[in-house]
Amino acid sequence: MKFLEKIKIFNKKSKIRKDLDNLISNLPESNIIAKDLLKYLSNNTTKCTFDKDIKGCYYVYLNDTIYLSNNQTSKNNYERLCVIAHECIHSVQPKILQFFNFILSNLEVISFILFFILYFLKVNILYIFLGYISLASLSIVFRLILEIWALNKAPKLSKKYLESNNLSKENVENVYNLYNFSTRLLMPLAIFGFFPYRIIRIIVVVIIFVLNI
Repeated sequence: MKFLEKIKIFNKKSKIRKDLDNLISNLPESNIIAKDLLKYLSNNTTKCTFDKDIKGCYYVYLNDTIYLSNNQTSKNNYERLCVIAHECIHSVQPKILQFFNFILSNLEVISFILFFILYFLKVNILYIFLGYISLASLSIVFRLILEIWALNKAPKLSKKYLESNNLSKENVENVYNLYNFSTRLLMPLAIFGFFPYRIIRIIVVVIIFVLNI
């Protein structure tokens, strides 16, 4: 499949998009897909919560639970299988990485608040600035490791699921190729979307520090 054909996946009215939306909508409910994917990953501990009030799909490390949306819009979205696979992969990533990601993310927010407190108290902010930038950078690194890992693995796990559900080889390859294509093409945007507020906080701190040198 050529690039110009693949790019049509982002056009909801294109035939390639409609065909993929239709194929994914005919798959089982998201919670059934998630449980099957977890079995493929030899994970029998992670829980799944399936509810119409849930928006999107996400994994929470603290209670080892995948939250899945139970609404028609989510069911018909061509990305549904790949997104569920992404969150299932998060559930089997090393807990030490998940732990440090959680701790550093919270410390980043605390140090951001501390930076402003010291700034308004007219305290020398050099060290807290360096501390904040270090924490923020580390928190981004750990999150990137987790997310890029899941982004890269999700299309392959999706393919394995489709193969086990007796879809034609042509359909399986088409879905895999389109998932792989869209994932890699949109990865820069996806990465920014993981921590937009963190990036904004870093920019604010840097600007304030530079203006007060």
